Amino acid sequence: MATYNEIYNIWATGSTLKNKVIVACVQAASTVFNENANTASHAERIVWANQVLADPTKQAQRMLWGVCLNASVQSAGEAVADATLQTVVDNLVTFFALH
Repeated sequence: MATYNEIYNIWATGSTLKNKVIVACVQAASTVFNENANTASHAERIVWANQVLADPTKQAQRMLWGVCLNASVQSAGEAVADATLQTVVDNLVTFFALH
């Protein structure tokens, strides 16, 4: 696990990571729009997805701490693979949709 200072540095200075999170959020929003209406918290997830499309940078910034706390992201930093990052973001969608 990364130290708190290392996690902070990933969050604060990772411009490449921030850009990747923006794209991952937009991709996750697209997935939400195509998911089954019976998906848990679907209505809230749709609201989140609309917020992402309205201001992807703002929603990605909200999610960035959650992303930076993931062990895979901590290990790889800005070099985290797109697929890994997408999984991390996808797994955070419901949390951010509900909070």
